Amino acid sequence: MERLSRRLILVLAVCVPPILAGCSVSREQRLRDRSVRISDTLSRERQRILESDVASDVRASRLDHFNSLKASLTAVNLALGSVNRLPVHGRDMAYDVIEVAYDTIEWNIPLGPGDRPRPMPDGLADGKLRLTTPP
Repeated sequence: MERLSRRLILVLAVCVPPILAGCSVSREQRLRDRSVRISDTLSRERQRILESDVASDVRASRLDHFNSLKASLTAVNLALGSVNRLPVHGRDMAYDVIEVAYDTIEWNIPLGPGDRPRPMPDGLADGKLRLTTPP
């Protein structure tokens, strides 16, 4: 009986940590998952606008807005893909900038006709990932 319990403890000690480590999700993966959710939301909102009964000029304006958001999402996704090329000490800052950019895109999705869009963070203002502020 004692041998069995020792073996069980040994098996648990060897097998459980890798299983638990495999369950953790990296910050990069969480951001990639968020990007997919934002893209899905943009697609649904775009479809809703296309099916709405609004004047064609209003519809065109809203579609332009959503195309702009889709382009911003693409730029942020490209920046996310390049983070692993940065030095390790700069990656957390890059992930922070990307997270704020995703927040901004989500904030701007259900924008009303008179609402002003929230600008992208300085680190991604022109579609390029910058980890320092311009002089």
